[in-house]
Amino acid sequence: RGRGASLADFGVSNVMSDPQIQLFRYTNAEKTQSELLQLNDNYTSQSNASEISSKAKELLNVDLKPTDPGMILELTPGYYTIQFESVDGATGNGWIGIDDITD
Repeated sequence: RGRGASLADFGVSNVMSDPQIQLFRYTNAEKTQSELLQLNDNYTSQSNASEISSKAKELLNVDLKPTDPGMILELTPGYYTIQFESVDGATGNGWIGIDDITD
């Protein structure tokens, strides 16, 4: 999950207005090539948006804003990287969290 505008609720200034997450998996041992697995701009566009929202609240005590990106995925073992940036290229403060929410 990522947070931009919702950080203002905690007094953070100059927040990203519309962040996005891009998740990549490395495809070679040298970790020089990767493939995009998923991109998310607003968690509400995900088919499991209600699960994302409820897990954020239940497990992490976080209320996501509609413009916050988020995804729930089951990943196979491997090496991954994430890019977190503003959709429109604007700069600002943002935050990204990666959590194991398995039962």
